Amino acid sequence: VDYLVCMDEGRATTAEKEGEACCESTGIDYTTVKSCFDGDRGTELLQVAADTFNAALPGSTYIPNTMVEGTTIDSNYNALEAAMCSAGSAASVVLEDQDPHEVRYLG
Repeated sequence: VDYLVCMDEGRATTAEKEGEACCESTGIDYTTVKSCFDGDRGTELLQVAADTFNAALPGSTYIPNTMVEGTTIDSNYNALEAAMCSAGSAASVVLEDQDPHEVRYLG
């Protein structure tokens, strides 16, 4: 998970440079990752990921694609909050002192 968080932060100029930096910062062997990415297994994994994404979101889509109860919802905070509340969610995930546009991982 630390590697994925690092990649999402995206401070390097290219994905490859970011991958190398994230491997180094998380203790993952970059040559193993690079070899997988450049080889048949990397191609296979990319195809499986693409197939999975396209099956879940057929047709034209955008990122982020936010859904509540299987319905695509505008990704702005108010639309998501309204959809989640109308779907019956009682979760309180936004603290009063928190910027509603800030993403927090609760766990």
